[in-house]
Amino acid sequence: SHRGSYRAGNHHFRWEAFGVDRGMQLPGIMGFESRKWSVQRDRQLRMLVKHEWNAPQSRIFVQSGAAFIRDQQHYSLHAEEGHAELSNSTDGVQAHIFSRIRWRNFSGLSAELLGQLTHGEVNYDERRDVRAVTHALSGSLEQRWRKWTVLSSTRLDERSMRKAAVSSTLMVSRGFGKASAGYLRVELSQRARIPDFNELYWVPGGNPGLHNERSRGGKTAVELAPQEGKWELGAEAFYFRIRNWIQWIPGSEGSWSPVNFKEVTSHGAELSVRRRWEG
Repeated sequence: SHRGSYRAGNHHFRWEAFGVDRGMQLPGIMGFESRKWSVQRDRQLRMLVKHEWNAPQSRIFVQSGAAFIRDQQHYSLHAEEGHAELSNSTDGVQAHIFSRIRWRNFSGLSAELLGQLTHGEVNYDERRDVRAVTHALSGSLEQRWRKWTVLSSTRLDERSMRKAAVSSTLMVSRGFGKASAGYLRVELSQRARIPDFNELYWVPGGNPGLHNERSRGGKTAVELAPQEGKWELGAEAFYFRIRNWIQWIPGSEGSWSPVNFKEVTSHGAELSVRRRWEG
């Protein structure tokens, strides 16, 4: 292998090249960085491009990426937050493209828009050849004012031959104490999840008749940081009602298969105590 880098002013170029390992060609890594631009490619042939510029009274950040991965062992088709992969298949290939635009002004208001497109093919046990195209579009709007934060977000997921899934969240947070080290947060959400490839087509046990999982509920959390942050005390309570909850259960022949539970209620509370020492 060989690696190196070159820097000129605000520009930085780096690379890493690989040879052959057990007859398999290993790709290299390369990247370019400047004050406002960043281009990177990693070992899995994922390309990521970033650009940032200042507009009047605001800042705009654009990020785009693409990936093409083929593997014979570990993949699952799932796209979220600019990431997609195929898992637990005998043979899989996927192509993924995403683009994110983030805008923030100096009064504490910010917005983000994320779009994703994933095309995946998986062959399970040489008996099921499955192809699917997944679209995802999400947006969020956040307002910060003094110690208050309000965040609203919505996400739409759509996959070939499946019903679309829409999720939304509203969060209100209030910081208190020095530098807002403590906070009180209330969150309400409505979420939906499309069954993944393994739940639908795994051999044996996949269930193509699964419905989208849906939930509604909320949670409240509070955290205190007395003694200038040396101690951190936290508490959280949550309550959710889940419809068509997807769970794997054992079958009569010993194999596991996913099923939908009509309605499930999940509620509870959590307490935490943390102590920080500085040497």
